[in-house]
Amino acid sequence: MFVTEETIVDFLRRLETLSNNIGVALDLTSFQQEGDNRLSLHLEMTGDFESVSAFLKVVEELPYNLFVRSIDIHRGDGLVAISSRESRPLWTGTFILAIDSFLPDK
Repeated sequence: MFVTEETIVDFLRRLETLSNNIGVALDLTSFQQEGDNRLSLHLEMTGDFESVSAFLKVVEELPYNLFVRSIDIHRGDGLVAISSRESRPLWTGTFILAIDSFLPDK
C-alpha cells in the first residue's frame, strides 16, 4: 500500500487509533519528505512497557513499506493506570518512522 498526500491524514489517524487501542498515547512532533518517495515521521509515545512494545510491533506489521529508523525508549517518572486496581511504570519514547511507499502529488 502507498501513502499519498491525500491519504496521509488517514494513515496518521490509523496510527492514532492503533495506539489508543493498545493503550499508548501518541504524538506526531514533526515530519519531512526525504527524496522522492520517503516520508519520515517523528513520533513520541507514552505508556507501560508492554503496550509500547506491542504498538511498535503492530506498526512494523502494517501493510506499507516502512521501517523504524531510530528509537529511544526509557522509563519515565510515575505510573500508568492499567485498571482501577493495577498500575505499571510509565515508559516514554521517541521514534522515527520512515515510509518508503510515499507518493507525493506532482
